[in-house]
Amino acid sequence: MSFESPAARSSRIVRLRLAVLLAVCLVLAGAQRAAAASPYVQSVVPLTLPAAAVAGEFEIYDVACNDTDVCVVAGSYQDSSSNEQAMVTPIIDGVPGAAETVTLPPDADTSSQNASLVGASCQANGSCTAFGSYLGRSGELLPMVVQVTGGVPDTAIQVGGPTDETAPDAPQLAALSCPPTGACIAVGSYDSENAGTTAPMVVPINAGVPQQGEAVTLPANVDPSNPGGALGGVDCPSASSCVAVGDYYPSSGSTLPLVLPISDGVPGTGTAGSIPAGYDSSDPQANLQWVSCPVAGFCEAAGYYSDATLGQVNLVMPITGDVPGSPAEVVAPPDYQPSQASVSLTGLSCSTESMCVGAGYYSSVDNSISGYQAAVITIDGSQAASHEATLPTDASTSVYDAGFNNNNGENGSSIGCTPSGPCLAIGSYSTGSQILSGMLAQVSPGGVLGAAVTTPVPSDINSTNPHGSGHDSLLTGIGCDAYGSCAVLGTYYSTADAFAPLELTEQAPLAVTTSSLPGGTQGTAYPSALLAATGAWGVYSWSVSSGSLPAGLSLNSQTGVISGTPTGSGTATFAVTVTGTGSPVPTASQQLSLTVAAAAKSTSKPTPVLRLLGASGKVSAGKLGVKLACSRAACSGTVKLEITKVVTVKKGKKRVRKHKTVAIGSVHYAAAAGATKTLKLTLDGTGKKALKAAKKHRLAATLLATVKAGKNASRHETVYTATKKKKRALRTDL
Repeated sequence: MSFESPAARSSRIVRLRLAVLLAVCLVLAGAQRAAAASPYVQSVVPLTLPAAAVAGEFEIYDVACNDTDVCVVAGSYQDSSSNEQAMVTPIIDGVPGAAETVTLPPDADTSSQNASLVGASCQANGSCTAFGSYLGRSGELLPMVVQVTGGVPDTAIQVGGPTDETAPDAPQLAALSCPPTGACIAVGSYDSENAGTTAPMVVPINAGVPQQGEAVTLPANVDPSNPGGALGGVDCPSASSCVAVGDYYPSSGSTLPLVLPISDGVPGTGTAGSIPAGYDSSDPQANLQWVSCPVAGFCEAAGYYSDATLGQVNLVMPITGDVPGSPAEVVAPPDYQPSQASVSLTGLSCSTESMCVGAGYYSSVDNSISGYQAAVITIDGSQAASHEATLPTDASTSVYDAGFNNNNGENGSSIGCTPSGPCLAIGSYSTGSQILSGMLAQVSPGGVLGAAVTTPVPSDINSTNPHGSGHDSLLTGIGCDAYGSCAVLGTYYSTADAFAPLELTEQAPLAVTTSSLPGGTQGTAYPSALLAATGAWGVYSWSVSSGSLPAGLSLNSQTGVISGTPTGSGTATFAVTVTGTGSPVPTASQQLSLTVAAAAKSTSKPTPVLRLLGASGKVSAGKLGVKLACSRAACSGTVKLEITKVVTVKKGKKRVRKHKTVAIGSVHYAAAAGATKTLKLTLDGTGKKALKAAKKHRLAATLLATVKAGKNASRHETVYTATKKKKRALRTDL
C-alpha cells in the first residue's frame, strides 16, 4: 500500500476523527521540539529498504523481539512494476540490519503481486516466524508464513485451511504467537463447508513449516444453524499453555466472547465468556480481540461489547487456566464525554499477573473542537483503572487530538511491556489545527503513567515537506525483549522528499546486579564468578574500571566471568563496569571486593636432603677429608668409608680369593639446612691396611652417607685409587 497524496491524506484524517479512529502521525516542529526527546529513548535511526523498492512506497506493520535480543520487522514495499513485495528487517542488539525480500511460495502470481507480512513472533533460540498473505495464480490472496533465522528469511510457505475448507475461498490469519520452544500458533478463520459459515481455525507451525489448519470445537451453546465465529488474538507463554480469543455465534444473541486453550499445538474445546451488566439485551454481542499471558495459566483479554446506552464499549476479562473470569467495562477518566464512556483500546500487554496495560484514547469534554485524549488502562484481573495522559508542553490548548495507537489497526501494537515492567505506549498528539506529533509515555512497574514526551526523528527529517509546516512521521508498532528494551517502528518524511522507515530504541537503565563475590584460597583454582547485569539490550562487555583483581585472577570481557588461581592472599577492592549497545552507549558500574585466604600451612616436616660433594682423596694423619651439603632441613647421621677387601677362603681342597666389603672408617655429622660442611673421617688400623691393599689390587673405596630422617636414606659416592703406572690422589666420581 502506497502513501496517499496531501489532499487525500487530509481528507482521511477528517474521516478518521469522525469515526473515532485516531490517525497516528508523528510530527516534530523544529529543533526545539527535537531537544525535548524522550530521556529513555537511546537512539533513532533510519531503516533501509530493499534495493528494488520505490522510494516512499512501503508499509511497516509489526515488530517482534525475543530473549536473545533479535527483533524482526514485518512489512512490504512496492517495486518498479507496482507490485507489492513482502519484506523483513532484522534488528540485532538494537541495531537494524539490511531489509530482505521474501521469496514467495511456488504458486505465487509472477505477473502481478500484492504480498505483505503483517505480524511476527520470535522464540528463545533466536528464530522468528512472520505471517501475511500473497497473490496466487488464480488471483486470490493466500495466507503464508515464513521463518526468519539470523535475520534471513526462508522461502515462504502457503497455509492451508482445515479439510472442510470451502474452495476457492482462502483462510485468513489474524494473529501469531511463538512460545520460547515448541510449535508456534497462528489463528484466524476459514469458510467451513460443514458449518456453512466462517469458522475459527488454528494453525500449528513447526520450525517455520505450517501444519494444515485445524477446526475448533465451539461451546455447547453454539447456534446449530450458524456454528461459526473467528479467532483474533493468541498468546503462548509455553508450548503447553497457549490461549486464543475471539467470538462465536450462540443460540441466542449476536456473538459471545470465545476463549480457546491450545496445548502443544492441539486446540481444546472453546469456552464462552460472559458480557458485563448493562449490555444491549435487544442485540447482545461481544468479542475478544487481544490477549496477553505473562505466565502460563494466566491471561488478560480485551475486546468490546454492545452497551444499551453507549453503544460499542471496550471490556477486559481475566482468564485463569482455561476459564474466563468476570468481564469489566473499560470506563474513561472523569473528563470523558457522557455519551461515550469507554476508552477505545488499541493494544494490550502484560508484564506480570497483576500488571497489565491497555492503551488507547477517549472522547474528552476539555475542549470544544475535537476532544480525543490519550489514556492507558491499568488492569489487575477484573479491576481496570483509566489514566489520562499528560501531554508534552507544546500540545495545543485549543485542539485535543491525542491518543495511544498505531497506524495498522489490528496489526502492530500501541503498547509493549517488558517482564516485570515498565511498559511503553506509543501515540500522537496535536500541536495545532493540522499538525500531529508522535509521543511516547512510560508506565512504571507500579502502574504509574509518566508524562508523555515528543518522539525524536532522524537528522534528515524534511523541514519543508508538502504535508504542511510540520515534519511528518508515523508510528506503526512496538516490540520489547526480556531485558527491558523496546524497538519502536515508524516512518518519517525525509530530505529525499519521500517517506522512509525509522526505528527508535528504548533501553531500560543498565545496572550491575552482582553485589558480592565468593572468596578464594591462595594457590587453589578460584571457583569462578559470573557477573550479572540487567537493562539495555542484554549484550554486555565487562571491564575492571578501578582497582584491580587479586593477583592470578582475570575478568573475561565478553562473558563477565572471573577465574584463575590466586597467587597471594588478602582482600582486593575494585570496580567493574558493564557497557551495553546503542547511542549513546549505556554503562553502569559496581564496587566489589574479593577476599583470598592464605594457603594452609603444612603440618608435615620437610624432608632433609643430603649431598656428598666428594672426598679429598688424600689420607693425612690417618684421616680422609669428606665434604657434604645439607638442604631443606637440618641433616644428621653418619658418613663411613667402605672398601672392597681381597680374602682367601678354602673351597674344598682349594683356596680361592674373594672380594669382601669392610668398613675402614666413619664419622658422625650434624649440619644446619643450607650448610656445607667438611669432615675428617678417621681410618682405623685395619682400615689403613685395607686401603693399602685396595690400592695394590686397584679396588674401589666407597663413601656411604646415611641420614637419620627422610625418604632418601643414603647417598653413595665412589673413591678410586691411583693406577700402578701413574700415582694420583683419590678422587670422587660425582
